[in-house]
Amino acid sequence: MMKDDKGRGLFRITSMGYETEDAYVLGAVAVNGHGDRVSARKYYRIKIQDTDMPVEPVIGLIWKVSAKETTTTEVVRGGAQLIDVFIRTKSVRLIIPETENLFTHFVFKEPHFVGQGEALARKLWIKYQTGIYELLDNKDVEKPTFVRGVTEAAV
Repeated sequence: MMKDDKGRGLFRITSMGYETEDAYVLGAVAVNGHGDRVSARKYYRIKIQDTDMPVEPVIGLIWKVSAKETTTTEVVRGGAQLIDVFIRTKSVRLIIPETENLFTHFVFKEPHFVGQGEALARKLWIKYQTGIYELLDNKDVEKPTFVRGVTEAAV
């Protein structure tokens, strides 16, 4: 949980926001260690300097963030009272799901993997563990199809 919104904790990227000359501003929600959203009322805009960016940002990635400064504003959207938190980062670190449960949860919950069930994700994890990331990074559609039920389209 966030303490007084100091801008420290885990955040899942929910929108690409925009780029400035030397930084990205990304939309995010605070999440717990299982990747579940912490608050429905708070949303975050996180400004990360290009030089601090560990990898190209993608919706769904989870980052561990430490803030240089935060600005909190109350806003009303669609009749709901929400809290907008703008974070200028001191440091960011990519958190890769490194357990079977986190990986299957990540695949199951992320809109990018729509139609991909938890059972399929679990089978891939059991066969390849963290090696699945290398296969996906290299756009290898053949090896994951060695797992029963996994089609090229799913990969």
